[in-house]
Amino acid sequence: MSKEYWGFENEDGSTAFLAGVVDVLSDNLSLACDYAVTLDADIFYVKEHDISLLNDSVKKRLHYYNKRYGLKIPKKKIDLIDFKLEKENCKIDDYLKKVMSKYSSNPQMPEKVDEFLQELNWHIQKPLGIYSPMRNDKNVYILGNIYLYMAWDYFFIEYDDYMVLVIFGTVE
Repeated sequence: MSKEYWGFENEDGSTAFLAGVVDVLSDNLSLACDYAVTLDADIFYVKEHDISLLNDSVKKRLHYYNKRYGLKIPKKKIDLIDFKLEKENCKIDDYLKKVMSKYSSNPQMPEKVDEFLQELNWHIQKPLGIYSPMRNDKNVYILGNIYLYMAWDYFFIEYDDYMVLVIFGTVE
């Protein structure tokens, strides 16, 4: 597990373990991105894939990251997070490859995406769908400040009891 263990001291053991898995897998996938582009990922417990619980789950974690990592993001900015997501009507691998193609010219990118999803699915089971933000989404700026230096895109992959956040941006 590569996420700092104390970043998950308030999470149950399964979520903490899966956060480490997601972190390692996203680091591997990030290697397929072009120079100055990176991606990060995180996982959130959302009981019985109840999307309405996602906002609170993300806010709780981001407040914790902000405090624990000393990020100094105003608390009220994190409190403004309000995901308005729409379910995409496509295959998960096709969606991820489409988004990755904006940030990767690596000819091995499709295989890296397949590997990422295969490994992720082995640990969390079959994904149920992809949720992307609606237009004019301001959450990307807050997510970017916490996960990267600046973010451009993000989406969630839905599983039974988890939502995996995938976020693209830069740390340069």
